[in-house]
Amino acid sequence: MRHSTQRNTILNILRSTRSHPTADWIYNEARKELPNISLGTIYRNLNQLATHKMILTIPIDGVIHYDGFTHDHLHFICGECQNIYDVEIKAEEVASMINNSIDHHVADSQVNLTGTCSTCKPN
Repeated sequence: MRHSTQRNTILNILRSTRSHPTADWIYNEARKELPNISLGTIYRNLNQLATHKMILTIPIDGVIHYDGFTHDHLHFICGECQNIYDVEIKAEEVASMINNSIDHHVADSQVNLTGTCSTCKPN
């Protein structure tokens, strides 16, 4: 993949947040640095970054969220507020548990846990 100012800006934006933003949010942030960038450029670069495994994609209810941190971890998605939180449990450990319980080999995994976050949880 060739060097691109737009791609580097998008990657820096993603790596500066833990909020797992949408393309629209990234677009609004990128326009602060690159006022002439188009939403199409955002989508093309996000697709290239995901294809090259430089970012993660997290689809929720038909909307893709992006994660600039590709280290092995899980995600917790709150069903109330739709916020996404990193869970520092290695997906590899979950895959290993599955490999040990069934006669399959897990090559890759992306685990999303769902529930209610502590902010939305009733007392």
